[in-house]
Amino acid sequence: MEAVLAAIYLDAGFDAAKAVVLRLWASRLATVDQDSRDAKTALQEWAQAQGMTPPRYVQTDRSGPDHAPNSKSASNWTMAAPHPHAAPERNAA
Repeated sequence: MEAVLAAIYLDAGFDAAKAVVLRLWASRLATVDQDSRDAKTALQEWAQAQGMTPPRYVQTDRSGPDHAPNSKSASNWTMAAPHPHAAPERNAA
């Protein structure tokens, strides 16, 4: 589909490609805010999909009252270590 959209963009321009995207996915685009995930969830889902060990988080800063804190955190994980429940690799034929 990406190649088709790219071809439309290259042949007819941005407005034509935008019109196709909106015609095909307007209902999904209208609910993006409702479906969007926070950054931590998105990172965890991505790592899991790659078969990676889940990231570890370290809080680097915290401010504000206990009932409405503002915090910053850093994530870290070992890319070489697959998650123990990851599917085994298949041998190439």
